[in-house]
Amino acid sequence: MNGSPPPQHLPVLKIFLDIYVDDFGTYRNVYHSLGGVYLQLGNMPLTLRKQLKNHFLIGFVPFGAKFNDFIEPVLQDIKRLEKGLIMQTLNGNAFVIGSIGCVTADLPQGNDIADVKRHNAKYGCRSCNVPNDQYTNIDYNYIKNARFHQQTEKQFIEIKSQHSKIDRERLATKYGLLIEPGPFKMLKWDRHLQIPQDPYHSMAGKARTLLEVTFNIFNTNGENAFIEYWKNIEKPSHWYRMPNPVRYRQSFMFSDVLRLTMLMPFVLRRFLKPYHIKKEVLNNWNMEQNIKQNSAVLKLCTCWAIEAKVLKLAFSNTMTESVYQELQELLKREYEILIQFGYHISKANHARNFATLLNTAVGVKEMVHRIFKNMVPHMNCKVIELDLTKRYNTLQALRHLIDGWTDPRFSTRTNALNNINTDPILRTIFSGWYATESLSITINNQKNVEDERDGKYA
Repeated sequence: MNGSPPPQHLPVLKIFLDIYVDDFGTYRNVYHSLGGVYLQLGNMPLTLRKQLKNHFLIGFVPFGAKFNDFIEPVLQDIKRLEKGLIMQTLNGNAFVIGSIGCVTADLPQGNDIADVKRHNAKYGCRSCNVPNDQYTNIDYNYIKNARFHQQTEKQFIEIKSQHSKIDRERLATKYGLLIEPGPFKMLKWDRHLQIPQDPYHSMAGKARTLLEVTFNIFNTNGENAFIEYWKNIEKPSHWYRMPNPVRYRQSFMFSDVLRLTMLMPFVLRRFLKPYHIKKEVLNNWNMEQNIKQNSAVLKLCTCWAIEAKVLKLAFSNTMTESVYQELQELLKREYEILIQFGYHISKANHARNFATLLNTAVGVKEMVHRIFKNMVPHMNCKVIELDLTKRYNTLQALRHLIDGWTDPRFSTRTNALNNINTDPILRTIFSGWYATESLSITINNQKNVEDERDGKYA
Protein backbone atom coordinates (compact mmCIF):
# COMPACT_ATOMS: atom_id res chain seq x y z
CA MET A 1 0.00 0.00 0.00
CA ASN A 2 1.50 3.31 -1.10
CA GLY A 3 -0.52 5.41 1.35
CA SER A 4 0.13 5.95 5.03
CA PRO A 5 -0.43 2.96 7.36
CA PRO A 6 -3.84 2.76 9.05
CA PRO A 7 -4.19 4.36 12.48
CA GLN A 8 -3.70 1.84 15.25
CA HIS A 9 -6.96 2.70 17.02
CA LEU A 10 -9.20 2.23 13.95
CA PRO A 11 -10.53 -1.05 12.57
CA VAL A 12 -9.53 -1.87 8.99
CA LEU A 13 -12.25 -2.74 6.48
CA LYS A 14 -11.33 -4.21 3.09
CA ILE A 15 -13.82 -3.89 0.22
CA PHE A 16 -14.02 -6.11 -2.85
CA LEU A 17 -15.44 -4.03 -5.74
CA ASP A 18 -17.31 -5.89 -8.48
CA ILE A 19 -18.10 -3.81 -11.58
CA TYR A 20 -20.57 -4.90 -14.24
CA VAL A 21 -20.70 -3.32 -17.71
CA ASP A 22 -23.31 -3.89 -20.40
CA ASP A 23 -24.97 -1.96 -23.24
CA PHE A 24 -28.61 -1.94 -24.26
CA GLY A 25 -30.52 -0.41 -27.14
CA THR A 26 -33.01 2.22 -26.03
CA TYR A 27 -35.21 2.38 -29.12
CA ARG A 28 -36.78 -0.31 -31.26
CA ASN A 29 -36.28 1.20 -34.70
CA VAL A 30 -33.29 3.51 -34.17
CA TYR A 31 -29.96 2.34 -32.78
CA HIS A 32 -29.24 4.41 -29.69
CA SER A 33 -27.08 2.48 -27.26
CA LEU A 34 -26.64 3.27 -23.57
CA GLY A 35 -23.89 1.65 -21.55
CA GLY A 36 -24.93 0.73 -18.03
CA VAL A 37 -22.16 0.53 -15.42
CA TYR A 38 -23.05 -1.02 -12.05
CA LEU A 39 -21.23 -1.75 -8.81
CA GLN A 40 -21.58 -4.42 -6.17
CA LEU A 41 -19.63 -5.17 -2.99
CA GLY A 42 -18.22 -8.66 -3.25
CA ASN A 43 -17.82 -8.93 0.53
CA MET A 44 -21.55 -9.43 0.93
CA PRO A 45 -22.81 -12.96 1.52
CA LEU A 46 -24.59 -14.61 -1.38
CA THR A 47 -28.06 -13.98 0.08
CA LEU A 48 -27.42 -10.21 0.04
CA ARG A 49 -25.66 -10.15 -3.34
CA LYS A 50 -28.72 -11.77 -4.91
CA GLN A 51 -30.94 -8.85 -3.84
CA LEU A 52 -31.55 -6.22 -6.50
CA LYS A 53 -31.26 -3.36 -4.04
CA ASN A 54 -27.62 -4.25 -3.37
CA HIS A 55 -26.63 -3.59 -6.99
CA PHE A 56 -25.67 0.08 -7.31
CA LEU A 57 -25.72 2.22 -10.42
CA ILE A 58 -22.49 4.06 -11.23
CA GLY A 59 -23.97 5.72 -14.29
CA PHE A 60 -24.80 5.43 -17.98
CA VAL A 61 -22.40 5.96 -20.83
CA PRO A 62 -24.29 8.30 -23.22
CA PHE A 63 -24.66 7.53 -26.89
CA GLY A 64 -21.52 8.56 -28.75
CA ALA A 65 -19.38 8.84 -25.61
CA LYS A 66 -16.37 6.62 -24.95
CA PHE A 67 -16.40 4.19 -22.07
CA ASN A 68 -12.81 5.02 -21.14
CA ASP A 69 -13.66 8.72 -20.74
CA PHE A 70 -16.69 7.84 -18.61
CA ILE A 71 -14.95 5.39 -16.28
CA GLU A 72 -11.70 7.32 -15.72
CA PRO A 73 -13.02 9.59 -12.90
CA VAL A 74 -14.46 6.52 -11.18
CA LEU A 75 -11.12 4.72 -11.41
CA GLN A 76 -9.35 7.75 -9.96
CA ASP A 77 -11.60 7.52 -6.89
CA ILE A 78 -10.90 3.79 -6.64
CA LYS A 79 -7.16 4.53 -6.81
CA ARG A 80 -7.59 6.78 -3.76
CA LEU A 81 -9.48 3.98 -2.06
CA GLU A 82 -6.59 1.59 -2.74
CA LYS A 83 -4.41 3.74 -0.49
CA GLY A 84 -7.02 3.77 2.26
CA LEU A 85 -9.49 6.34 3.57
CA ILE A 86 -10.99 7.06 6.96
CA MET A 87 -14.76 6.74 6.68
CA GLN A 88 -17.65 7.02 9.10
CA THR A 89 -19.67 3.80 9.47
CA LEU A 90 -22.59 2.71 11.66
CA ASN A 91 -20.06 1.43 14.20
CA GLY A 92 -17.90 4.55 14.15
CA ASN A 93 -14.88 5.56 12.11
CA ALA A 94 -12.94 2.90 10.22
CA PHE A 95 -9.97 2.76 7.87
CA VAL A 96 -11.39 1.50 4.57
CA ILE A 97 -9.29 -0.08 1.81
CA GLY A 98 -10.87 -1.15 -1.47
CA SER A 99 -9.96 -2.16 -4.97
CA ILE A 100 -11.44 -3.82 -8.02
CA GLY A 101 -11.73 -7.55 -7.55
CA CYS A 102 -13.69 -8.40 -10.67
CA VAL A 103 -15.02 -6.73 -13.82
CA THR A 104 -17.86 -8.56 -15.57
CA ALA A 105 -18.73 -7.76 -19.16
CA ASP A 106 -19.80 -9.56 -22.30
CA LEU A 107 -17.31 -10.77 -24.89
CA PRO A 108 -16.44 -7.61 -26.89
CA GLN A 109 -16.64 -5.21 -23.95
CA GLY A 110 -14.55 -7.51 -21.76
CA ASN A 111 -11.83 -7.65 -24.39
CA ASP A 112 -11.87 -3.86 -24.69
CA ILE A 113 -11.43 -3.44 -20.93
CA ALA A 114 -8.67 -6.09 -20.89
CA ASP A 115 -6.88 -4.20 -23.73
CA VAL A 116 -7.16 -7.25 -26.01
CA LYS A 117 -8.40 -7.24 -29.60
CA ARG A 118 -11.86 -8.65 -30.17
CA HIS A 119 -12.58 -12.26 -31.07
CA ASN A 120 -12.65 -11.69 -34.82
CA ALA A 121 -8.90 -10.91 -34.67
CA LYS A 122 -6.34 -13.68 -35.12
CA TYR A 123 -5.53 -13.66 -31.40
CA GLY A 124 -8.71 -12.37 -29.82
CA CYS A 125 -8.97 -14.30 -26.56
CA ARG A 126 -8.22 -12.38 -23.37
CA SER A 127 -7.34 -15.57 -21.44
CA CYS A 128 -4.93 -17.31 -23.83
CA ASN A 129 -3.18 -16.96 -27.17
CA VAL A 130 -5.39 -19.34 -29.12
CA PRO A 131 -5.61 -18.37 -32.83
CA ASN A 132 -9.12 -17.91 -34.19
CA ASP A 133 -8.85 -21.00 -36.39
CA GLN A 134 -8.34 -23.15 -33.27
CA TYR A 135 -11.41 -22.04 -31.28
CA THR A 136 -13.12 -25.41 -31.82
CA ASN A 137 -9.97 -27.53 -31.30
CA ILE A 138 -10.67 -29.60 -28.21
CA ASP A 139 -6.98 -30.57 -27.89
CA TYR A 140 -5.60 -27.03 -27.83
CA ASN A 141 -3.50 -26.50 -24.70
CA TYR A 142 -4.86 -23.18 -23.47
CA ILE A 143 -3.04 -23.54 -20.13
CA LYS A 144 0.37 -23.76 -21.78
CA ASN A 145 -0.51 -20.82 -24.04
CA ALA A 146 -2.22 -18.68 -21.39
CA ARG A 147 -1.81 -14.91 -21.22
CA PHE A 148 -0.05 -13.49 -18.15
CA HIS A 149 -0.25 -9.92 -16.92
CA GLN A 150 3.51 -9.39 -16.61
CA GLN A 151 4.08 -10.66 -20.16
CA THR A 152 1.35 -8.40 -21.52
CA GLU A 153 2.91 -5.39 -19.78
CA LYS A 154 6.23 -6.12 -21.50
CA GLN A 155 4.45 -6.44 -24.84
CA PHE A 156 2.81 -3.03 -24.36
CA ILE A 157 6.24 -1.52 -23.61
CA GLU A 158 7.57 -3.11 -26.80
CA ILE A 159 4.62 -1.75 -28.83
CA LYS A 160 5.10 1.74 -27.40
CA SER A 161 8.82 1.71 -28.24
CA GLN A 162 8.14 1.41 -31.99
CA HIS A 163 8.86 4.61 -33.92
CA SER A 164 6.10 4.47 -36.52
CA LYS A 165 2.37 3.92 -36.25
CA ILE A 166 2.52 1.11 -38.81
CA ASP A 167 5.08 -0.79 -36.70
CA ARG A 168 2.98 -0.31 -33.58
CA GLU A 169 -0.13 -1.64 -35.33
CA ARG A 170 1.81 -4.59 -36.76
CA LEU A 171 3.18 -5.55 -33.35
CA ALA A 172 -0.22 -5.07 -31.68
CA THR A 173 -1.77 -7.40 -34.26
CA LYS A 174 0.97 -9.96 -33.63
CA TYR A 175 0.23 -10.00 -29.89
CA GLY A 176 -3.55 -9.57 -30.23
CA LEU A 177 -3.48 -6.38 -28.13
CA LEU A 178 -4.71 -2.83 -28.51
CA ILE A 179 -2.12 -0.22 -29.36
CA GLU A 180 -2.43 1.48 -25.95
CA PRO A 181 -3.74 0.14 -22.62
CA GLY A 182 -6.93 1.66 -21.22
CA PRO A 183 -7.51 3.63 -18.01
CA PHE A 184 -7.65 0.51 -15.80
CA LYS A 185 -3.85 0.44 -15.97
CA MET A 186 -3.75 3.02 -13.15
CA LEU A 187 -5.07 0.41 -10.69
CA LYS A 188 -3.49 -2.59 -9.02
CA TRP A 189 -5.06 -5.41 -10.94
CA ASP A 190 -4.51 -8.30 -13.34
CA ARG A 191 -6.36 -7.77 -16.63
CA HIS A 192 -6.41 -11.49 -17.49
CA LEU A 193 -7.55 -12.84 -14.11
CA GLN A 194 -9.90 -10.10 -12.97
CA ILE A 195 -11.92 -9.91 -16.19
CA PRO A 196 -12.96 -13.56 -16.39
CA GLN A 197 -14.63 -15.05 -19.43
CA ASP A 198 -18.26 -14.66 -18.42
CA PRO A 199 -19.47 -18.25 -17.90
CA TYR A 200 -23.10 -17.16 -17.42
CA HIS A 201 -23.35 -15.69 -20.92
CA SER A 202 -21.23 -18.54 -22.26
CA MET A 203 -23.54 -21.23 -20.88
CA ALA A 204 -26.78 -19.42 -21.61
CA GLY A 205 -25.59 -18.43 -25.09
CA LYS A 206 -24.64 -22.04 -25.85
CA ALA A 207 -28.04 -23.24 -24.59
CA ARG A 208 -29.80 -20.65 -26.78
CA THR A 209 -27.79 -21.80 -29.81
CA LEU A 210 -28.70 -25.43 -29.10
CA LEU A 211 -32.38 -24.46 -28.85
CA GLU A 212 -32.21 -22.65 -32.17
CA VAL A 213 -30.47 -25.59 -33.87
CA THR A 214 -32.94 -28.10 -32.40
CA PHE A 215 -36.08 -26.19 -33.38
CA ASN A 216 -34.71 -25.58 -36.88
CA ILE A 217 -34.45 -29.32 -37.60
CA PHE A 218 -38.10 -29.99 -36.63
CA ASN A 219 -40.70 -30.28 -39.35
CA THR A 220 -44.27 -29.08 -38.82
CA ASN A 221 -45.27 -32.33 -37.10
CA GLY A 222 -42.28 -32.04 -34.82
CA GLU A 223 -43.11 -28.47 -33.82
CA ASN A 224 -46.75 -29.33 -33.09
CA ALA A 225 -45.78 -32.41 -31.08
CA PHE A 226 -43.21 -30.43 -29.09
CA ILE A 227 -45.76 -27.72 -28.21
CA GLU A 228 -48.31 -30.31 -27.10
CA TYR A 229 -45.91 -32.16 -24.79
CA TRP A 230 -44.29 -28.94 -23.56
CA LYS A 231 -47.67 -27.54 -22.47
CA ASN A 232 -48.55 -30.68 -20.52
CA ILE A 233 -45.21 -31.45 -18.91
CA GLU A 234 -44.90 -30.96 -15.16
CA LYS A 235 -43.28 -27.67 -14.18
CA PRO A 236 -42.34 -26.20 -10.77
CA SER A 237 -45.26 -24.27 -9.32
CA HIS A 238 -43.23 -21.09 -8.72
CA TRP A 239 -42.21 -20.76 -12.38
CA TYR A 240 -44.08 -18.07 -14.26
CA ARG A 241 -45.78 -19.05 -17.49
CA MET A 242 -43.44 -18.91 -20.48
CA PRO A 243 -44.66 -18.13 -24.01
CA ASN A 244 -44.55 -20.62 -26.86
CA PRO A 245 -40.81 -21.42 -27.29
CA VAL A 246 -41.18 -22.46 -30.93
CA ARG A 247 -42.63 -19.12 -31.97
CA TYR A 248 -41.34 -16.66 -29.36
CA ARG A 249 -37.95 -18.07 -28.37
CA GLN A 250 -36.14 -15.05 -29.85
CA SER A 251 -37.64 -12.87 -27.11
CA PHE A 252 -36.59 -15.21 -24.29
CA MET A 253 -34.37 -13.83 -21.56
CA PHE A 254 -31.45 -15.99 -20.49
CA SER A 255 -33.41 -17.13 -17.43
CA ASP A 256 -36.17 -18.41 -19.74
CA VAL A 257 -33.59 -20.18 -21.91
CA LEU A 258 -32.04 -21.91 -18.90
CA ARG A 259 -35.40 -23.05 -17.58
CA LEU A 260 -36.43 -24.42 -20.96
CA THR A 261 -33.08 -26.21 -21.17
CA MET A 262 -33.87 -28.13 -17.98
CA LEU A 263 -37.16 -29.32 -19.53
CA MET A 264 -35.83 -30.22 -22.98
CA PRO A 265 -34.49 -33.74 -22.17
CA PHE A 266 -37.84 -34.79 -20.67
CA VAL A 267 -39.92 -33.31 -23.49
CA LEU A 268 -37.77 -34.83 -26.24
CA ARG A 269 -37.69 -38.29 -24.70
CA ARG A 270 -41.50 -38.33 -24.52
CA PHE A 271 -42.26 -37.58 -28.15
CA LEU A 272 -39.27 -37.33 -30.50
CA LYS A 273 -39.23 -39.80 -33.41
CA PRO A 274 -37.36 -39.71 -36.74
CA TYR A 275 -40.48 -38.55 -38.59
CA HIS A 276 -40.50 -35.35 -36.47
CA ILE A 277 -37.20 -34.29 -38.08
CA LYS A 278 -36.90 -32.82 -41.57
CA LYS A 279 -35.97 -35.44 -44.19
CA GLU A 280 -33.20 -33.34 -45.69
CA VAL A 281 -31.57 -33.03 -42.27
CA LEU A 282 -31.70 -36.79 -41.68
CA ASN A 283 -30.32 -37.48 -45.17
CA ASN A 284 -27.52 -34.98 -44.63
CA TRP A 285 -26.54 -36.57 -41.31
CA ASN A 286 -26.60 -40.00 -42.91
CA MET A 287 -24.47 -39.03 -45.92
CA GLU A 288 -21.92 -36.74 -44.24
CA GLN A 289 -21.77 -38.08 -40.67
CA ASN A 290 -23.05 -41.66 -41.17
CA ILE A 291 -25.69 -41.16 -38.45
CA LYS A 292 -28.77 -43.36 -38.82
CA GLN A 293 -32.27 -42.08 -38.05
CA ASN A 294 -32.82 -43.84 -34.71
CA SER A 295 -29.26 -43.08 -33.67
CA ALA A 296 -29.80 -39.38 -34.45
CA VAL A 297 -32.80 -39.19 -32.12
CA LEU A 298 -30.89 -40.95 -29.33
CA LYS A 299 -27.84 -38.70 -29.73
CA LEU A 300 -30.00 -35.58 -29.73
CA CYS A 301 -31.75 -36.61 -26.51
CA THR A 302 -28.40 -37.53 -24.96
CA CYS A 303 -26.94 -34.16 -25.91
CA TRP A 304 -29.79 -32.31 -24.19
CA ALA A 305 -29.52 -34.53 -21.11
CA ILE A 306 -25.82 -33.66 -20.88
CA GLU A 307 -26.57 -29.96 -21.38
CA ALA A 308 -29.10 -29.98 -18.54
CA LYS A 309 -26.67 -31.79 -16.24
CA VAL A 310 -23.88 -29.37 -17.15
CA LEU A 311 -26.09 -26.43 -16.16
CA LYS A 312 -27.02 -28.11 -12.89
CA LEU A 313 -23.37 -28.63 -11.99
CA ALA A 314 -22.30 -25.20 -13.25
CA PHE A 315 -24.86 -23.43 -11.03
CA SER A 316 -24.11 -25.54 -7.93
CA ASN A 317 -23.64 -23.72 -4.65
CA THR A 318 -20.37 -25.56 -4.01
CA MET A 319 -17.62 -26.76 -6.32
CA THR A 320 -15.45 -29.70 -5.28
CA GLU A 321 -12.66 -31.36 -7.20
CA SER A 322 -14.97 -34.21 -8.22
CA VAL A 323 -17.54 -31.71 -9.53
CA TYR A 324 -14.83 -29.97 -11.57
CA GLN A 325 -13.77 -33.25 -13.13
CA GLU A 326 -17.34 -34.35 -13.86
CA LEU A 327 -18.19 -30.99 -15.39
CA GLN A 328 -15.10 -31.04 -17.59
CA GLU A 329 -15.90 -34.57 -18.76
CA LEU A 330 -19.52 -33.68 -19.57
CA LEU A 331 -18.42 -30.63 -21.57
CA LYS A 332 -16.06 -32.84 -23.55
CA ARG A 333 -18.79 -35.43 -24.26
CA GLU A 334 -21.23 -32.74 -25.34
CA TYR A 335 -18.65 -31.18 -27.63
CA GLU A 336 -17.95 -34.55 -29.29
CA ILE A 337 -21.68 -35.15 -29.94
CA LEU A 338 -22.10 -31.70 -31.49
CA ILE A 339 -19.08 -32.27 -33.73
CA GLN A 340 -20.67 -35.53 -34.92
CA PHE A 341 -23.76 -33.59 -35.94
CA GLY A 342 -21.54 -31.10 -37.76
CA TYR A 343 -22.21 -28.17 -35.42
CA HIS A 344 -18.95 -26.39 -34.54
CA ILE A 345 -19.86 -24.61 -31.32
CA SER A 346 -16.79 -23.31 -29.52
CA LYS A 347 -15.74 -25.52 -26.65
CA ALA A 348 -16.31 -24.00 -23.23
CA ASN A 349 -13.23 -23.02 -21.30
CA HIS A 350 -11.81 -24.96 -18.38
CA ALA A 351 -14.45 -26.10 -15.89
CA ARG A 352 -12.86 -24.16 -13.04
CA ASN A 353 -14.07 -20.93 -14.63
CA PHE A 354 -17.61 -21.95 -13.75
CA ALA A 355 -16.93 -21.34 -10.06
CA THR A 356 -17.52 -17.67 -10.86
CA LEU A 357 -21.15 -18.32 -11.89
CA LEU A 358 -22.57 -17.78 -8.41
CA ASN A 359 -19.77 -15.54 -7.16
CA THR A 360 -20.29 -12.92 -9.87
CA ALA A 361 -24.13 -13.27 -9.83
CA VAL A 362 -24.41 -12.27 -13.47
CA GLY A 363 -28.02 -13.46 -13.58
CA VAL A 364 -29.04 -10.85 -11.01
CA LYS A 365 -26.95 -8.19 -12.75
CA GLU A 366 -28.76 -8.97 -15.99
CA MET A 367 -32.08 -8.48 -14.18
CA VAL A 368 -30.97 -5.07 -12.86
CA HIS A 369 -29.94 -4.17 -16.40
CA ARG A 370 -33.32 -5.36 -17.69
CA ILE A 371 -35.18 -3.13 -15.21
CA PHE A 372 -33.53 -0.01 -16.61
CA LYS A 373 -34.19 -1.17 -20.14
CA ASN A 374 -37.89 -1.59 -19.36
CA MET A 375 -38.02 1.96 -17.95
CA VAL A 376 -37.06 3.53 -21.29
CA PRO A 377 -40.58 3.60 -22.84
CA HIS A 378 -41.72 5.71 -19.85
CA MET A 379 -39.02 8.34 -20.33
CA ASN A 380 -39.28 11.60 -22.27
CA CYS A 381 -36.82 10.09 -24.79
CA LYS A 382 -34.57 13.16 -24.67
CA VAL A 383 -31.91 12.92 -21.97
CA ILE A 384 -32.52 9.27 -21.15
CA GLU A 385 -29.43 8.71 -19.02
CA LEU A 386 -30.44 11.61 -16.74
CA ASP A 387 -34.06 10.42 -16.41
CA LEU A 388 -32.95 6.87 -15.60
CA THR A 389 -30.54 8.14 -12.96
CA LYS A 390 -33.27 10.29 -11.33
CA ARG A 391 -35.66 7.35 -11.23
CA TYR A 392 -32.96 5.12 -9.76
CA ASN A 393 -32.21 7.68 -7.01
CA THR A 394 -35.92 7.85 -6.17
CA LEU A 395 -36.16 4.06 -5.88
CA GLN A 396 -33.05 3.92 -3.70
CA ALA A 397 -34.58 6.53 -1.37
CA LEU A 398 -37.76 4.43 -1.10
CA ARG A 399 -35.73 1.31 -0.40
CA HIS A 400 -33.84 3.18 2.29
CA LEU A 401 -37.08 4.18 4.03
CA ILE A 402 -38.81 0.83 3.57
CA ASP A 403 -35.86 -0.96 5.15
CA GLY A 404 -36.40 1.13 8.28
CA TRP A 405 -33.46 3.48 8.03
CA THR A 406 -33.84 7.04 9.28
CA ASP A 407 -32.20 10.33 8.41
CA PRO A 408 -31.13 12.31 11.51
CA ARG A 409 -31.80 15.55 9.64
CA PHE A 410 -35.56 14.91 9.65
CA SER A 411 -38.10 14.19 12.35
CA THR A 412 -39.36 10.61 12.49
CA ARG A 413 -42.54 11.33 14.53
CA THR A 414 -44.57 12.38 11.51
CA ASN A 415 -42.89 10.08 8.99
CA ALA A 416 -45.65 7.82 7.65
CA LEU A 417 -43.17 5.91 5.52
CA ASN A 418 -41.90 4.01 8.55
CA ASN A 419 -44.95 1.72 8.45
CA ILE A 420 -45.57 1.78 4.71
CA ASN A 421 -44.21 -1.72 4.23
CA THR A 422 -46.99 -3.19 6.34
CA ASP A 423 -49.69 -2.15 3.86
CA PRO A 424 -50.16 -5.14 1.50
CA ILE A 425 -51.46 -2.98 -1.37
CA LEU A 426 -48.57 -0.53 -1.24
CA ARG A 427 -46.13 -3.38 -0.79
CA THR A 428 -47.42 -4.94 -4.01
CA ILE A 429 -46.65 -1.68 -5.82
CA PHE A 430 -43.16 -1.51 -4.35
CA SER A 431 -42.47 -5.13 -5.24
CA GLY A 432 -43.35 -4.27 -8.84
CA TRP A 433 -40.69 -1.56 -8.64
CA TYR A 434 -38.26 -4.10 -7.15
CA ALA A 435 -38.06 -1.89 -4.08
CA THR A 436 -38.80 -4.83 -1.78
CA GLU A 437 -39.59 -8.52 -1.96
CA SER A 438 -42.91 -9.59 -3.42
CA LEU A 439 -45.58 -10.09 -0.76
CA SER A 440 -46.95 -13.16 -2.54
CA ILE A 441 -43.50 -14.73 -2.63
CA THR A 442 -43.07 -14.06 1.07
CA ILE A 443 -46.46 -15.61 1.86
CA ASN A 444 -45.74 -18.62 -0.37
CA ASN A 445 -42.37 -19.15 1.27
CA GLN A 446 -43.98 -19.05 4.71
CA LYS A 447 -46.70 -21.45 3.53
CA ASN A 448 -44.10 -23.87 2.10
CA VAL A 449 -42.20 -23.84 5.39
CA GLU A 450 -45.43 -24.62 7.27
CA ASP A 451 -46.32 -27.39 4.82
CA GLU A 452 -42.89 -28.96 5.19
CA ARG A 453 -43.22 -28.74 8.96
CA ASP A 454 -46.58 -30.53 8.72
CA GLY A 455 -45.05 -33.25 6.55
CA LYS A 456 -47.06 -32.41 3.42
CA TYR A 457 -44.09 -33.10 1.10
CA ALA A 458 -42.69 -36.02 3.07
